[in-house]
Amino acid sequence: EACIWVRRLRDVQREQLWEDFEALDLDDTGRAPFNELPALVRERGFTLNAAALEDFCREANLKVNEPFTFGDYTGLMATCRRHEGFRHDERDEMRRTFTRFDRDKAGELSLHMFLD
Repeated sequence: EACIWVRRLRDVQREQLWEDFEALDLDDTGRAPFNELPALVRERGFTLNAAALEDFCREANLKVNEPFTFGDYTGLMATCRRHEGFRHDERDEMRRTFTRFDRDKAGELSLHMFLD
């Protein structure tokens, strides 16, 4: 039952992405203008600065400033989800900061750790 639910959720998400993309593919070429991509990504819950967008595009094999396909868009969104919207260097810095405060190496931080 859980597998069916996950499959349905994935289908709904894919349909939402398709509707986003289709609204931009005005000439039915299967391509949308790159300058619309940041707004699409933002609508799906990821606010990326220019550097993060470029990094994620590179990882998803999407060429910056060139029209993109639906496959490009879904690949980019998968990359955003996989990284939770953070670039590698940002995640590394957060991990280092977390580790510095996680004195007991429990993998959790409590309020009293910050108050000491």
